[in-house]
Amino acid sequence: MLNIFLSWAKKKFLLHSQEKPHIYLHQYEVWLVSLGINIGSEINKMRPVIIMANETLLAMNAVLVAPISSNVNSVKSGEFVLESKKSGLNKPSICLLHQMRCVDKKRFVKKLGKLTKEEIQLLQLKCRDIFII
Repeated sequence: MLNIFLSWAKKKFLLHSQEKPHIYLHQYEVWLVSLGINIGSEINKMRPVIIMANETLLAMNAVLVAPISSNVNSVKSGEFVLESKKSGLNKPSICLLHQMRCVDKKRFVKKLGKLTKEEIQLLQLKCRDIFII
């Protein structure tokens, strides 16, 4: 376990020492992001995420994202299935809205795709249910 944390600490140091990246992000795009090693049930490792932040908030260095998992065995409240190939995912996956978090733009690796209009509508409905907005 210690080796895993030391490996992540080294990678985190390299990410932190990079210059601010010149990337252009847009709400509802799907990107591959290095989330690192986390604690307990927090989502971690290199994985796709959906950009949740609107265009105004994307001017910040930290971006609100919702991680994606390919473990679709049991979809729970706060999750929804993504099946579109337009999102850039190779197989059906679930968006983990209950695991949303802010990540620095330095963690973004590459753009995979974008949600369809139908997926965006479903995402917005799920967010309203979760956050009671």
